[in-house]
Amino acid sequence: MSSSPSHFRLSAVTFFLYFGFGAVTPILGLYLTDRLHFTGKQSGLIISASALSALVSPLVCSFLADRVISAERLFSLLLLGGGVLMGALYRTTEFWPFLLLYLLYTVTVGATGSLSNAIIFHKVTDRREFGSIRLWGTLGWIAVALAFGWFWLRGTGGKPMPERMPDALLLCALSMIGLGLYSLTLPASVQLDRNAKPEFFPRAAFAVLRRPEVMGLAFLTLVANFTDRTYYYAAAIFLKQNGVAESNVMPMMSLGQIPEVLAMLFLGRMTARLGLIRVMLLGALFNVARYAFFIFGGGSCATLALGVLMHGFAYTFFFATVFILLDGMTQRESRAGVHQLFTLAYSGVGGLLGSWGAGAFLDACRMDKATVNFHLFWSLPFAVAVAVSLALVAAWLFPNRFLRVPQPETAR
Repeated sequence: MSSSPSHFRLSAVTFFLYFGFGAVTPILGLYLTDRLHFTGKQSGLIISASALSALVSPLVCSFLADRVISAERLFSLLLLGGGVLMGALYRTTEFWPFLLLYLLYTVTVGATGSLSNAIIFHKVTDRREFGSIRLWGTLGWIAVALAFGWFWLRGTGGKPMPERMPDALLLCALSMIGLGLYSLTLPASVQLDRNAKPEFFPRAAFAVLRRPEVMGLAFLTLVANFTDRTYYYAAAIFLKQNGVAESNVMPMMSLGQIPEVLAMLFLGRMTARLGLIRVMLLGALFNVARYAFFIFGGGSCATLALGVLMHGFAYTFFFATVFILLDGMTQRESRAGVHQLFTLAYSGVGGLLGSWGAGAFLDACRMDKATVNFHLFWSLPFAVAVAVSLALVAAWLFPNRFLRVPQPETAR
């Protein structure tokens, strides 16, 4: 692992970015249904706004990043705006105002994840360093789960204090504003020619995205993201229904980030030894295992924990490997645009279907007002995860027929 100042600063940026996201994402479905008393369809519609924004925000940012404004400056401005909007959400309890504000928030911050990836790849000399930097995002996610879920949601003597749950939104707002201010100090990686007339259509990025292997990769990632969004929507509700106290939901969900740290540490070695497709297949199989534990585990504490633990391996081996593979198909000039457009494809469409579909399907699986048939609910992402795994098996066995993905270079 590099110990350069750039590596340290990128790790800090990644830590606090996912610290902010991790304050709200795991408990948003529970917050909307239990605290604001929205229906499953209403809460699913709100959460799907993040996917809807992913159809707009990455497209706009692909026109701007490293073309009109540096990726670093755009990243800072989006975080500052997102922090202000999340602060407004902290004070909002009605459905339509919440939906509108959350839509604006997600449009604002929807590109920050892919922008952070582009910034990392801009500054590292070896693409395999991505895992050692990205793991700090995982540590940020764990840190906020423990600090907020384990300590803040408990009073003196360990007494649960669920009335403090809205403070998660305030914590997210403050962390984003702080990170936005810090990111203003990051040097721009691409020097813009202020005298040149900007070319607003990102031709180079679209040319990469039109390649068959990239389109195939985007479609597969879109389908996989459907299962990931379903998990984030319903996991907190599922855990509570199985007897996990609200103050323990975030800490228990953070168990999924522990194997993610280990997986990120060894990701570079594994992709070098096994190849990218086989590592992605490994991630897909862990995704299948996650839902198998949820469906067939009987709801015991041990099987719930095992299912959550599978998330870290599933996310890292599949999605982090996808980003490394994708970056191997880009050049410096097209990198930011390609990452944005790829996000539009998989996070926008896949996330929209996953979040909205999960809310509607949850309502359909309700046995009564307080109980959901989660055996039926989890069967849908389980079936999709199996299909993704079979597609990757085909890509591994017949690489020139199903998914012609070249091995990315590790050096520039």
